[in-house]
Parts: sequence; structure tokens; C-alpha cells
Amino acid sequence: MCLPMSLMSQSPALSSDSENILLEYFKKEKTIVQRLKIKSRETFKIKYGKHIQMKKEHVVFTKSLKPHHKLSMDVTTNNILYKFTETLKNIWKQKRDYSQNYFHEILKIIENELKSEPCEGDYTFTKDYIIDLSLYLFQRASKDFRKMHEAFKSANDPVNYLE
Repeated sequence: MCLPMSLMSQSPALSSDSENILLEYFKKEKTIVQRLKIKSRETFKIKYGKHIQMKKEHVVFTKSLKPHHKLSMDVTTNNILYKFTETLKNIWKQKRDYSQNYFHEILKIIENELKSEPCEGDYTFTKDYIIDLSLYLFQRASKDFRKMHEAFKSANDPVNYLE
């Protein structure tokens, strides 16, 4: 596929795309703008006090976090990370250029996995969990999307065809 030179020289606005998508997705969250400014998310780790809300047993008593709850939460997070990695691999295999839709796919992975999470009604993942995980995955994906764009651009550069 040969692209016009005007398109070949343009780099995708990955940072602004990811920020705009997150701002729109989490528009009801008051702290999202400040959280987007924090750039360093090398790893993601569940912070049980921040990322999990235990349900109340009765009106007064809150259920306590048990080891099997932590295991279930870890499994859910690992499933999200696995599906994220598989999605990136599949996108790479397609050898297409970057698309904003890829960020939306990441949000959909998180949504779907949290809907299917077997928490037995004992706890819920908080918005903080969803935001922190989304920020982490978007940052990781952005690096891949940039490489993907460069590979696509190089493979479809008319100069390479002429050589």
C-alpha cells in the first residue's frame, strides 16, 4: 500500500489521543486531569485499601478482605494484563498503522473482565483501580503504538519501494 507523502510524514498524536480518550471515558472523575500528569507508571500493583471496596455485611459491619478475595483480584488483574498483551500481539500481526480505536479496545478489555469477575458480591473494584490500571496500560500501549507506526511508515515508505 502506498500512502501520500503528506500522510507518511505525519506522526500520530499518541499522547493527546490517549489523554483525550481517558478524559472522555473518566469525565465524571474530578481528579483525572491531575492523575494524567503523573507520567511514571512502570508497574501496576493492586493497592487493596485504594482499589477495593468491601461490601457491608449488614448495615454497620463491613466484610473483611480474605486471602481468597486477594487471589481472585490478582487473577482478574492478571487476566486483564494477559488479554491486553494478546491484543497488542494481534494488532502487531496485522501490520497496520496506529489507530485511536486501539486505546478503546484496552478500555473494553478492562470493562469486560471486571463484569465477569467472580467476586461473590463481597467486594467491588473501585474507580481508582480502573483509572490506575487504564493509565498504566495506556502508557505501555503508547510505546508499542509508536513502534508500530514507525514500522508501518517504514514498510510503506515509497523510497523503500524504489530501492
